[in-house]
Amino acid sequence: KTLCAAFVFAVVVAEMLVDCDSPVAQVPVFPPGVSTKPPGKVGEPCTTGADCRNGTCCRQGNRGGRTCRRLRKMGESCSGSPIKGEIYERQCPCTLGLQCFGEGVQICVAVPQSNMYPRYTEGREHIL
Repeated sequence: KTLCAAFVFAVVVAEMLVDCDSPVAQVPVFPPGVSTKPPGKVGEPCTTGADCRNGTCCRQGNRGGRTCRRLRKMGESCSGSPIKGEIYERQCPCTLGLQCFGEGVQICVAVPQSNMYPRYTEGREHIL
């Protein structure tokens, strides 16, 4: 009887882990008739990063106000990590494919992509 209960418990836990591992994100559920505000454009106020559109971030300025700002481009100053709630201080992070790098003043730079697949030369040696 104990062995059977342990087996059932293991199956239940395994099923719960499968549900937790699914890539579906949590989304808020609102009552019927309640509409939500679309994500903010550049210059609109925000409280978290979720309040801003793709390609933007929620940036906290020098005076404490938070607004949606565009992601930074190559050579522009940037912020490497957010503070709580996906809010960035002074600058937004870099656009996809760039990385915020530097000490003191950080700027967006291209990061070379390592080749995961070897290429073969005439002698059939592989080079990464």
